[in-house]
Amino acid sequence: MAESSGPLTSSRPPESTSTAGGVHLTADDSGRTITINVGAVVTVELAPYGGSYDPPTVDNISVLRELDHHGGYPSATTAAADFHASSQGIAHITSQTDVPCLHATPRCLPPQRQFSVTIRVV
Repeated sequence: MAESSGPLTSSRPPESTSTAGGVHLTADDSGRTITINVGAVVTVELAPYGGSYDPPTVDNISVLRELDHHGGYPSATTAAADFHASSQGIAHITSQTDVPCLHATPRCLPPQRQFSVTIRVV
């Protein structure tokens, strides 16, 4: 569930969530679109689930700049990252679960859980 220091309403795609402050996201928020203001901070915490998550990444660093990340694969800890909304635009934060046998030969093929959130910065 998302948390915020400002007003926040929950919704699922295609609707957006709007907040003046920061937002806290977990694996349950995957698939959401979040609208935030320039200057807000997005915190992502992905607890292990059938393997640890890879550290969350962003596809548009001109919109969301990573401040910090820790945990996640290859450790069995929560993958966490903080992103700063530095300019207007759209960015996607993504991750997926990972396990050691995916990197072995022969590779295993366990089901992987995907995490993806669209962030719109206004």
